[in-house]
Amino acid sequence: KLNATNVSPTTSFIWNFGDGSAKVTWDYTKAQDSILHTFTKSSCGNNPPGGGCSNCYVVAVSGANSCDTTTASVNGIKIYAKPIPNFTYSPSIGCANSNTITFTNTSSTNCISGNTYKWNFGDGGTSNAISPTHKYATQGNYSVRLIATNLCGSDTIIKTLEIDSVPVPNFTFPAGPFCTTAVVNFTNTSSGKNLKYNWSVSPASGWSFTNATTNTSQNPQITFTTAGTYTVTLSATNICGTVTKSQNIVI
Repeated sequence: KLNATNVSPTTSFIWNFGDGSAKVTWDYTKAQDSILHTFTKSSCGNNPPGGGCSNCYVVAVSGANSCDTTTASVNGIKIYAKPIPNFTYSPSIGCANSNTITFTNTSSTNCISGNTYKWNFGDGGTSNAISPTHKYATQGNYSVRLIATNLCGSDTIIKTLEIDSVPVPNFTFPAGPFCTTAVVNFTNTSSGKNLKYNWSVSPASGWSFTNATTNTSQNPQITFTTAGTYTVTLSATNICGTVTKSQNIVI
């Protein structure tokens, strides 16, 4: 409430609430009046110069007329808000039944102590730790949910985490029999995510990739020019490892 004295008809008052909102101007008739202001954002991080407080607002009112200008203020006004949840995780892609995912809580507390956290890792696992760890049993994409709560309320953030698994390479090819110069189609039936492939044949001569396929193609085609028994090997690789599968083919 404003309680101004020595007021003349030329006196005006200007309210500054310190929160970036528009200033309010009164005339002299409101020298003994009250004002209502709604703060819409937290004072956390607001440190007014000379305000005598941190993470606060200073509300000031200035009275001016033809003789002088004077200012009165109230400091230490702290406005809190519900937390702003956020987190990071490492590694960016995990491996099932292998590495542990570390979740780092980067939520903003809005200057309130005693925030609580609830994690849901998307596979049925939960935690109330600030920055938990978790291991996933199967590959897939998981929606990880973090709920942050304080005395002003709760908020939620959800991020998608990818979990891969060790590759399981496999492939098929027609039953044959095959004659020399025949083109053999190899069908890749490997399982796993984000796989890269490498094909090799032993012995190293008597064959070649054909029809624009190469050793890194998913489903290569190979022409065999010399009769014999060949060992075809497929290597499948992702961040979780490399596994090979070999089969013999008779030409």
